[in-house]
Amino acid sequence: MAELVIRDLGKVRKALARAARTDASTAKHVVNRFIEIRPGIEDKLAAERHHLLTGRRGTGKSTLLYVLQKNLKSEGVAVATLDMEIYKGREYPDVLIEVLIELLNKVRPGRSLKRGIPRLKIWLRVRKLKSLLRKMLRDPQTLTRSMSRGTEQASGGGFDVALKAAYKGQGAGGSFLGKRGKNESMIATGEHEELKIQRLQILAGSISRLLSDMVAASDEGYAVVFLDDYYFVPLSEQPAVLDYLHQICKGTGVWLKVGGVGSRLNTYVDGNPPVGMEVGQDVSSVAIDVTLAEFATAQTFLERVLAGILAEFDVTPSDLFTGDARSRMVLACGGAVARDYITLTESALDEAVERMTKSGKYDADAVLKIWTVDVQSAVKVLTNLKEREAFKRDAGSDASALSGRWGDICDFSRKTEDLFILVPQVQLEREPWGQEIQQLENLRLIHRIGDTTPNAKAWQGVKVTVFMIDLGQLPTVRLAKKIPEFWSSAADFNSLRRASWVYTPDWRGVPVEPISPALS
Repeated sequence: MAELVIRDLGKVRKALARAARTDASTAKHVVNRFIEIRPGIEDKLAAERHHLLTGRRGTGKSTLLYVLQKNLKSEGVAVATLDMEIYKGREYPDVLIEVLIELLNKVRPGRSLKRGIPRLKIWLRVRKLKSLLRKMLRDPQTLTRSMSRGTEQASGGGFDVALKAAYKGQGAGGSFLGKRGKNESMIATGEHEELKIQRLQILAGSISRLLSDMVAASDEGYAVVFLDDYYFVPLSEQPAVLDYLHQICKGTGVWLKVGGVGSRLNTYVDGNPPVGMEVGQDVSSVAIDVTLAEFATAQTFLERVLAGILAEFDVTPSDLFTGDARSRMVLACGGAVARDYITLTESALDEAVERMTKSGKYDADAVLKIWTVDVQSAVKVLTNLKEREAFKRDAGSDASALSGRWGDICDFSRKTEDLFILVPQVQLEREPWGQEIQQLENLRLIHRIGDTTPNAKAWQGVKVTVFMIDLGQLPTVRLAKKIPEFWSSAADFNSLRRASWVYTPDWRGVPVEPISPALS
């Protein structure tokens, strides 16, 4: 059995910090130790089809996309990866124009000698189109255009002429006024407004043909475009951006892979005509979340990820954690959230050092072992970070409502003196407050465990979903109270069926009434 000693702590901290987030600077290290959360996901995403990749923050979406990008490039496939956080705050359609420019930068085939002349012509077309798009990007959202028309008249009585012209599209329109008299020419002048999105729609056909020619000239005959963290596009504008991209990519061999937090994605709006990409029709959904409902799978995945990071130190998770601490780590992360697990390990190491320092056991050769108490102390810090991240960065315009719902759930938990809530499934799916709970789940503040029915007769037949509130809400003084090992036996899971844990917004001073099983 190997052990981690204090003298190696600095190097371990660096390795953990580097592994906590996937970006261009860390991708190489992450790709080399990549582990699939579910077998076959990479192959599924590599298929020539549009995909929507969903999962909570930190579950490894960006890592998976980086790995897939590297493997596709090694096979000669043209790949464009766009980090949508870069375009955060851009108004529509400027965000779409910037995406198009970057797409053209990265998808175009290389200028090799093979098929050199066709590729050169494509490259020139790309340069011309990018120049046009950049000019459009600098333009105001609405342009006013002037028009004039003249005709010679040899004879005839004088009279005023008024011509009206209508232009298709929001905000379009114009008028033309002229005066004509005997033996005079008529000059008609006028102005009309033209929206930037109208001009972009006119270009759609040209862009689509160019993409098709670019793909045809590539080595593999198809291309892949990754839109990572797509939820940074404003929720109301996401369908429109996807609608345009789907329009120009259709039939070209360009496939879209869109990644983001499920509750912050809005890919489709039904209407006449519909806007966006409909899941199941235009795009296939791939979810990578492993929640506490699959505790063993989550623990195995997380510990394999950590083992890869610690391999150079010849230390395994079982060497680093006590048995109870290993389970507490998975509970604290709410399932297979790799980023939280890595960050929590780093913080728990700090707490273990602090504990050893206070007890006088700190020296360079001392062995580091993370206890449950270290995990619990670190979890409070992580919860505070998650709250700030969730409500200031990820929740968008829903931040106020979600913060209020989170506070109400925490108050309910303090009343029941436990970490679990039961939410009637019918209300979870249909009520606005139930949808807020689902968003809190995606923000990693509450964690899904499974479905059951409460143990009171009045609730017989009513289906509920069991959630665990983030462990940071557990007071340190109650740490000794054992959390039921719901993952290990049916008896432990059944201990979570308490009717007193049923949560609805009217819990304060009002008994919760069961919902008819027929409605649930």
